[in-house]
Amino acid sequence: MADMVEDRTMVVPFVESYRDNLHAVVRTILLDFGRQDLLDDPDEVNGLVWDVALVIQERSHSWSSSGGALPWYWAARAIRSEVARLIGHAQAPLDIDSIEAARPALADAAAEADLDELALQYPVLGLLQEAIGMVASPRHAELHIEYQLQKCNGDPSPAQTVATMFATTPANVRQIDCRIRRRLRQLIYSDDRFAGLRGLEWFVLDQRQRSEPQPALS
Repeated sequence: MADMVEDRTMVVPFVESYRDNLHAVVRTILLDFGRQDLLDDPDEVNGLVWDVALVIQERSHSWSSSGGALPWYWAARAIRSEVARLIGHAQAPLDIDSIEAARPALADAAAEADLDELALQYPVLGLLQEAIGMVASPRHAELHIEYQLQKCNGDPSPAQTVATMFATTPANVRQIDCRIRRRLRQLIYSDDRFAGLRGLEWFVLDQRQRSEPQPALS
């Protein structure tokens, strides 16, 4: 915890060291809110583990080991409040067959980009891939990248397009994208290795997201 006060990148080893504890905290909160849909999704649980770690990190300067409480218990109220804000309301189970039948042609015809190959030509893309991989599960990283590419390609309904591709809802696509971009901004402004990503349009929030509280960077 003391390390996280001086170096924000220490949230990564913090998560690796206490992942099981943070998982238990997330699962308890999801159970309390009746969010079995999220409990059944390992990617969602893992994503929320990172959000919980960021809540603890932002308050780490006030925590003291002499107090006796473990960090996730000490910050329990703030953690619960943040998770509640992020998960929103329960969603009805999806009819996958209906989604597949209604898949728009745009989703089938979406241009495929080999980001690994492009990253060899453009180092900033390699840096972006590395950063995304640090804050998101592989599935959520793929969803996030696809959503951003659809927006760049001028898709008038990018969330709907990506939702059909990943068998989820447009609202969930936007929520996952927003959470990943928040974590990315936290990472790139606290780790100088990713300084080259600062200011990219990739991280610009839409008007609705700008009105929400932003992560502390100081």
